[in-house]
Amino acid sequence: MGILKCISYKIFVLFFISFMFTACSQERHLKNQIYVYDWNEKNPIKTVSLTEIKDGKKIKVYQKNVDIKKQYDSLNKTNYFMLVFKDAVQFQINSSYELKINASLYKITNFKMMSKSQGGDIMYTINNEPQEIGDDNIIKIQAAD
Repeated sequence: MGILKCISYKIFVLFFISFMFTACSQERHLKNQIYVYDWNEKNPIKTVSLTEIKDGKKIKVYQKNVDIKKQYDSLNKTNYFMLVFKDAVQFQINSSYELKINASLYKITNFKMMSKSQGGDIMYTINNEPQEIGDDNIIKIQAAD
């Protein structure tokens, strides 16, 4: 009976430890979309490319399979463009990106996951301006004039 109790205890401890590792390692994943707000509609989006950069090296350029869809944000009552990069399964938090739309360049860097006590959002910068990603896991950009 003592051996059975000891084995049950060890199984419980191992299960508890694996559960804790699973809970702590849950990482949020960014969608393969970028929303661009306030784009000057007189200047249509013709070319889009996204370059993934990791440790200062270009990893991949996404530019061929990009869907550009005009959408309407009913909460903020404004139009935006949804860029969907079909070649990217998801964006990586440990990478940086350079988004080029026509002649405009947006540097998306410094991803940092906030703790649950701080809301759990993801902080990042676009052209050195602080931004945050909420629960929708989508990068949103305010278009440059």
